Amino acid sequence: MTTLKFTVDAKLLRELGERLVGRPHIALGELIKNAYDADARHVEIRFDGATISISDDGHGMSEKAFTRRWMRIGTTHKARERTSPGLGRVLTGSKGVGRLSVQLLASRLDLRSTPLADQRKILSPNPPIGAEIKASIDWRSAVEHDQLTDVPVEFELPRDAQTTYASGARHGTKIVLSGLNSVWDAQSFEYLAREIWALQPPFAVDEKDSSSFEIKLIAPSPEIQRTFDEQMTAIMDVANATIVGRLLEPGDQGPQSASRFILPVATKTEDEDGELNDTSSETTPEQVASASALGSRYALITVEMSGRTRERFVVEVQDCKLDNFDFEVRVFDLRRRQPFGITVDVAREYLAQFGGVHIYDNGFRLPYYGPDTDWLRLELDHARRISRSQLVPEELQIRNAMLDLPSNKRVFGVANISTSREQQRASEMGRSGSDALSIQITRDRLTDNLAFEQLRRTVRLSLDLYALARAKSKVIRAIEVDRPVRESPVQVIRAASDTVEAIRTELRPESYLTLRDAVDTLAADVELRTRETRAYASLLGSLATAGMTSLAYEHEVSAQRGEVVEVARQMRLLASRSTGESADALTKLANRLSQWEQRSDRIRALFRPLLDEESRTTTGIYSASKLAADVVESLKVLARATKVDTSEIPRDLKLPNGTYTAWSAVLQNLLVNAFRATLEKKPALVKIDGGTSERSAWLRVQDNGAGGVDLSKSHRLFLPFERGAAISERAEILGLGGSGLGLTIVRMITDEIGATVRFVAPEDGWSTALRIEWRSK
Repeated sequence: MTTLKFTVDAKLLRELGERLVGRPHIALGELIKNAYDADARHVEIRFDGATISISDDGHGMSEKAFTRRWMRIGTTHKARERTSPGLGRVLTGSKGVGRLSVQLLASRLDLRSTPLADQRKILSPNPPIGAEIKASIDWRSAVEHDQLTDVPVEFELPRDAQTTYASGARHGTKIVLSGLNSVWDAQSFEYLAREIWALQPPFAVDEKDSSSFEIKLIAPSPEIQRTFDEQMTAIMDVANATIVGRLLEPGDQGPQSASRFILPVATKTEDEDGELNDTSSETTPEQVASASALGSRYALITVEMSGRTRERFVVEVQDCKLDNFDFEVRVFDLRRRQPFGITVDVAREYLAQFGGVHIYDNGFRLPYYGPDTDWLRLELDHARRISRSQLVPEELQIRNAMLDLPSNKRVFGVANISTSREQQRASEMGRSGSDALSIQITRDRLTDNLAFEQLRRTVRLSLDLYALARAKSKVIRAIEVDRPVRESPVQVIRAASDTVEAIRTELRPESYLTLRDAVDTLAADVELRTRETRAYASLLGSLATAGMTSLAYEHEVSAQRGEVVEVARQMRLLASRSTGESADALTKLANRLSQWEQRSDRIRALFRPLLDEESRTTTGIYSASKLAADVVESLKVLARATKVDTSEIPRDLKLPNGTYTAWSAVLQNLLVNAFRATLEKKPALVKIDGGTSERSAWLRVQDNGAGGVDLSKSHRLFLPFERGAAISERAEILGLGGSGLGLTIVRMITDEIGATVRFVAPEDGWSTALRIEWRSK
């Protein structure tokens, strides 16, 4: 009996790489995850259009590690070891095939690596290192071999090699990929960032922290750089609320428009576990009088719900032991699909690792504070299922609002303080340093004193205010869902007023008055909107009448034009048969009739888009420069001596999807207004230009006419029958009068198309400017 051995075809390299990884950005992400597993704290990705290099400052590879692990397909050491040797990180890989994915990226790989003599010494300031290794592989020739064991890898121990790795380290690994197999553009690096963003903490950490991992891309294209950087921090942009707070300067009592109340006075007692307890859920008059005598400072807190509301609060901190602080907290809703390609599971794991509100002292993070430290008592109050806030005044309370209080693993925040500044300020004011913020002897947390309690209460108050805002928005949404579809605004206000009166006995007097005032204000606003709506309805009726009138006008003028043309022809025929003064008179009359014909054609051109069914009903994306040129040509009869310049409209600028009639009407109305404004000006000039920005495009009409527009009141000019100035008699005679509806029509049309129109500050040399803007992506 003979013994046979399995053989492995070299093409398995490509098969495994494509099946287990599949896409280039995932393959590149595998190399960066390898750097993470190697205890690297810095990774630098360099892209020059032809090559991609990845350099890290991890523990590197020795000749032995390279031979036994990198050169062996399907190693299982990561599955066995589970954590990295130096920082104790949970390893990301386990199958030992990630390196095969490199062949998807490029035809050639060049590797250099300098190992630590002891991988556990990764945090030592100047650790001993081993011999540098150098290896290269040509993947194209590799798959041409029959046996996988025959694939050649060039390897050497270069003499006197001193390769520098990421962040200038003497140890680590550097891989250079050349002969790239794919085109790497901004989208490719965006996809790469989606693969690796969760490896990088959202804040600066001490390099001795196991989570310290910074990924830096260096690319020649600003677009690639920006796209990558934005995606790496996109988790911060998926928050559904942002809370910002700061202690105002002494004497600054904040904006008068903000809601104002007093932070309950902090008193320090400790339970058996050494935890601070709140002994006052409300501020008593005695506490207010005592604290006010010692001096107050004010904190400004802003709660902004994503895409909805923004509320500001000024909180008086009596007997304030703090000199300066600020904070920002993002709150996340991780129950649904997230934008930017961020999966819910990854986002949850990320916030479980990095969430909570962290405290930075002079720019250094205090490691005690994070998702596992309940210094704000969010987890405690979650477990207790409290329904009311102990820090918010009674008039702002909403039933069961604290059930919307987020947990530590649904928030990420940073509070900035300076214990050295706080100690110095306390000394300057003759106070004991023990009253000010200070660091415990462990150097990882703040001392539990009244200053810290005031900081804790202020930050926690901001989260209570978020819970109130969220509860309020849920009530509003519920009302909107239950509201009958056909209710008019007046009916809605009447129902709201009835509801307020029905629950009056359940409300505190001040709460009732606040709500009553709000309903009255809303009623006044609804009345104004209703009047505007009626005016728009009247306008639409007028426009419909104008449309029918223009049809009749077109029919009648068309018939008269034919007769005039025939009369002019007959006169020229008679003139050719006559002599002397009779011939001259007949020719002059024929010429005058021909001039009328030309003016009639120009005036009819104004109505042509309205009269042509295709122009009225067919939507399209039109060239801004071409349409503007058409409109300018059609308005020559009204332009008179006014010169219109359209040369600065980009040739590739496209208008939003709309009908030809709609866009013609917009430009006609804006140009007629400009002609009226420049009537007495010499020279009379109008300029139409346009452009694009990152996410929008615009078209602007400017004139050098008399006077300008007060931008603070310019919104009123878009209301029906509003005029900025009286119409001169000459303008009326020349057909440039107006009914006060032109800008209203423009606003109605642009609203329907999805664009905005507004007055803006003109450029130098111009008097008035209107800008139409729309999203270009």
